[in-house]
Amino acid sequence: MKVTKIVFYLAAWWLGIGVVAAQPNCNLQITGMVVDEEDHEESLPFAALYIREADMVTTTEDDGSFAFRGLCPGVKYHLEVHFVGHVEFHEDLVLTRDTVLEIRMRADDVVLDEIEVVGTRVQEHTLEQATRLEATELRQTRNQALGKMLEGINGVRSLQSGPSVFKPVIHGLHSNRILIYQNDIRLEGQQWGTEHAPEIDPFQAERVAVLKGAPAVRYGA
Repeated sequence: MKVTKIVFYLAAWWLGIGVVAAQPNCNLQITGMVVDEEDHEESLPFAALYIREADMVTTTEDDGSFAFRGLCPGVKYHLEVHFVGHVEFHEDLVLTRDTVLEIRMRADDVVLDEIEVVGTRVQEHTLEQATRLEATELRQTRNQALGKMLEGINGVRSLQSGPSVFKPVIHGLHSNRILIYQNDIRLEGQQWGTEHAPEIDPFQAERVAVLKGAPAVRYGA
């Protein structure tokens, strides 16, 4: 009975030695630097590194260095490196000893397709459009002064100082408060006093336009 126990204990002891001997010594490490491919002196900080088989993740330090520790020999590891603006780096490694790597990452050139922008100009609609007296209407008032001719337009009156002196009044404004143009030439004779009418011969005009409100701003009113 004692012999059987001794043999059993010896067998269990040798079996334990075999299990311990079969376990790998997982104390290897991978260290190195991550740099730019074109400029090897430019390190890439905060690059992400991942070993899927060991379920290890790390990032590079400010100087681009990194380290993985506790890796096993003889195991095939797949190393992935990611950095913004660069092409992903992939490499398979089977370790037999501590390994030092210099990982060079290539910049990712992004080429954008050209685009064509097509726009349509929207017709501007002002609050008040120009009011015009065309040739037919002007012929009906040929014997009147310019200020008197315009009294038929809404918001336009005339200031009279004499039998034929009429100054146009637009929304209560007259003299130097309104602008008068003839053939793109600015006239200012009506600004000097109530006895000065616009220096325009209405008998030669083919069209008279009155601008009120915002549209008149483009002419300096």
